[in-house]
Amino acid sequence: MNGDEPFFERYKIEENAMVVETLKRDGSVDGEPERFELKDGEFGKGEGDKRSAASEITDTFIQFVPAVPGKGNNFRFVKQPHGWDAILEWPATADMPARTKTYRMERWYPPNE
Repeated sequence: MNGDEPFFERYKIEENAMVVETLKRDGSVDGEPERFELKDGEFGKGEGDKRSAASEITDTFIQFVPAVPGKGNNFRFVKQPHGWDAILEWPATADMPARTKTYRMERWYPPNE
């Protein structure tokens, strides 16, 4: 996610996990997928200080927060008339004011080869 440059991800559900794959422009997978998994009654991804977990899930949004406050950003997926938005929020720090970035998630079809 580089500023306003488009990026491509595929989201799919596998048993008790939401798998997020980053895609190249040709539709091939770029690197290892992230897994949001249900573990010990908590739905999230990562480990230790790098863990984010869902704090609220409804039929129109899911909110994720860092497991350790101040060790990451909040983000949420919000259902909109066009589909979904991903909204990232960073708290203020000594060096930076609080920031928010919204990504409009759109269905994308890779080019036919």
